[in-house]
Amino acid sequence: MGGQLGLDDLADREWRRSGLCNGGTCLEIAVLGDSVEVRNSADQNGPVLSVTHDAWGAFLAIIRCGGLEG
Repeated sequence: MGGQLGLDDLADREWRRSGLCNGGTCLEIAVLGDSVEVRNSADQNGPVLSVTHDAWGAFLAIIRCGGLEG
């Protein structure tokens, strides 16, 4: 949050993904101080979304209760 990140900055992050990811396109996250960074595992040099911990928690709560199903 606050500034442009370069590829070197992103490479230093500890990225992780769900154990349910079968090698396809998945979300990867890196937890940093005040934010959670989110990227597409299939495009690791692509855009990164930075959200607050509260926003990430709200997103997970929606997913867990099936709130994004068709």
